[in-house]
Order: sequence, then C-alpha cells, then structure tokens
Amino acid sequence: MERLGHKDDDVTKSVYLHVTKDRKKEASRKFGQLMKNITS
Repeated sequence: MERLGHKDDDVTKSVYLHVTKDRKKEASRKFGQLMKNITS
C-alpha cells in the first residue's frame, strides 16, 4: 500500500483483488484440465 502510494488498504484491495481472483480461477481451470488429461 505504501509503495504504491495508496492512502489505505481498501484502495489497494479494490485495485488489485479482482486480478488475483481471476488468476486463481484460471490456475484452477488449468490444473483441472491437466488432471483430466493425465487420467484420460
């Protein structure tokens, strides 16, 4: 938060949290596909 120049943690969360959620979903999807391919 301080390094980015945001006045509080809420600003940092609102800017970056959606990116983190999208990356987690994508990683989960890729892992699921990998497991599907391994067991097929």
